[in-house]
Amino acid sequence: MTHRIRPFLRLAAAALTLVIATAVLAGCNVAGNGLVGPTWRVTAVVTTVPAWQGVVPAAESLRYTITFANDGTAAIKADCNQVTASYTTTPGGSITITPGPSTLAACPEGSMGQPFVQALSAVNSYSVNGEELILRQPDNSRLELTGRSN
Repeated sequence: MTHRIRPFLRLAAAALTLVIATAVLAGCNVAGNGLVGPTWRVTAVVTTVPAWQGVVPAAESLRYTITFANDGTAAIKADCNQVTASYTTTPGGSITITPGPSTLAACPEGSMGQPFVQALSAVNSYSVNGEELILRQPDNSRLELTGRSN
């Protein structure tokens, strides 16, 4: 009888290991990636086509933010509008941000709210270094953000 139980126990142990590994890997898609926690404020924008770069003044950066949550959602402040988004990441630094519902307030002339949301939806990789976040697009254009409170 003992010989019949051992294969069953091995199979049960393997199944449990697979379930635990799947849960851990699923958690890697969002939690523990360095994104969750701070409200990230845009500090600089660099585009490759056309070649352009600009620094966002501290007071302006408060109008363009993104906050990532552990559950795969993100809250975007795009000037005078709020946008709900979903996101996924991989351990290798890939990211997909998918904007969802948005408020439809009429922002002041010169608002960069819509271009900010469009830029976020086009990013495909990220890197976090302390309080600095870089979101890159396929053409190597990038958004530079800070998680510092001031």
